[in-house]
Amino acid sequence: MKTARMTSGNILKVLLVFAVPMILGAMLQQFYYMADLIIAGYFLGDRAIAAAGANAGTVILLLNGVNGIAAGANILIAKIYGEGDEHLSEIHSLTGGFSSFMCLVSLIISLAGIVFMRQILHFMNVPDDIMADALLYSRIVFAGIPFQAMYSLFAAFLRGIGNSRDAMIGVIASAVTNIVLDIMLISFAGMGVGGLATASVAAQATACLYLFIRIMAAHDLLKFSIKDMMPGRDALLPGLKLGLPIGLQRMILPLGSLLSKYAIYSFGTAAVAGITTAYQIDTMIMLSVTNVGTAITTFAAQNRSAGKKIRAVSGFWCGAGISVIFSVFVSIMLFLYNRQMIGWFSVTEETAWYAARLLLTFCIFYPVFSLECAALGLLQGYEKVSIPVIGNTAALVIRVVTIYSLYRIIGFTAVPISEVAGWTTATIIYMTRCFKKDINVQSVIKQKRAW
Repeated sequence: MKTARMTSGNILKVLLVFAVPMILGAMLQQFYYMADLIIAGYFLGDRAIAAAGANAGTVILLLNGVNGIAAGANILIAKIYGEGDEHLSEIHSLTGGFSSFMCLVSLIISLAGIVFMRQILHFMNVPDDIMADALLYSRIVFAGIPFQAMYSLFAAFLRGIGNSRDAMIGVIASAVTNIVLDIMLISFAGMGVGGLATASVAAQATACLYLFIRIMAAHDLLKFSIKDMMPGRDALLPGLKLGLPIGLQRMILPLGSLLSKYAIYSFGTAAVAGITTAYQIDTMIMLSVTNVGTAITTFAAQNRSAGKKIRAVSGFWCGAGISVIFSVFVSIMLFLYNRQMIGWFSVTEETAWYAARLLLTFCIFYPVFSLECAALGLLQGYEKVSIPVIGNTAALVIRVVTIYSLYRIIGFTAVPISEVAGWTTATIIYMTRCFKKDINVQSVIKQKRAW
């Protein structure tokens, strides 16, 4: 059983040892999402890419909500783990209770999505030429939401005790499953976008099952019984108090995407395919930044519960430094090679133009986004979960107002401008809160020993 307390040792090394497996796992996961679209673009064309991305905002919105619940469990387990051995017995009821709760919630979401998907797609003004494929793809993907939700929860349990490797291995198995089934179901079985979605669900089930087996067989600290799955409110309530605000915060930005869809779809199917392509590339290259933010959350939660607040804040500065340096590097690479990256998806020149416009604007603001992720990680580690809700709500308002104010004036350029305006708004709010007295990130500058 591989676990790690983050309350001692070199901060940079501790963060990297914990974050690198998460980053690799997330990149592999995103790679198989990209592989979906690359294979779809090669065998099925731009319309298949547009259909697969048409309802991505709804899926991300709902998954971010349940992932927020998982993040609450992660913070609570990390806090208990950082306090010492005398409290570890409390973890069993947490893992069991959260597992039964997440299973129930994800099943409800899955069924509701399948039943009401046609109405959702019509509401978002999905173009008629991709409606049938978008409906088929979305319904199959929603059938797999319980697997995605439970995988996220099991990975959060493991991160709470400093284990990020098992989740990475689960993603490797998932990625292999996805790519093999993509080729078999699309190229050989001729299932089209239905095969694309089916391969994704099978891959998610593979990762979920692997982590469940690992927890029950190799992690005595985390494994749970049937009795643990029927906890009282005392076991669930503290984690939900943390997780529900985080879930709400994570749902706000995808909600901005959904509210912007009417304007986006007005530019046509090529624009939808271009945005889908660009977001796949954007997500892949910025996964390091978002996962360093997640590492900061666990690091801060463990050290704060152990009474090491200077060390907790030092972890923020170290993680923020890593993220900013990396974001500058990838911004330069994306500026120079965006067309080559877009070319992986075999899209038309018109679709590539839309994707490039989005990415070239994003890359200028990646350092800002990296600070947002680091500050968000620290705030969550300090259990200041209401601040991200405020920050993302403000970002949502700015994003929606910007796109609807500008898209008829400056055209498609309003789409990336609205996105980066939201990033900047959230970053200002988060960083301002981190400098207040109870967190006091500036205090570490005076503490030479912290580094």
